[in-house]
Amino acid sequence: MDYTNLGISGLKVSRIALGCMSFGTPPDVMPWTLDEDAAQPIFRHALDLQLADDEIGALQEHYTPRLPTDFN
Repeated sequence: MDYTNLGISGLKVSRIALGCMSFGTPPDVMPWTLDEDAAQPIFRHALDLQLADDEIGALQEHYTPRLPTDFN
């Protein structure tokens, strides 16, 4: 897996994680993001997966949503 620096913070993150940071948060919380429904077609195309609904459900079962962080 390829890692890259997150700005000048010194934090190393995978390119996959960095590329996915704008997916999954509702736009009313963070306007620059795509919600889960809008992100699904992008992930399906990028990963070229043909998963059945029950397979997607099994993967999402272990997903822990992130709460927005207020950096102000």
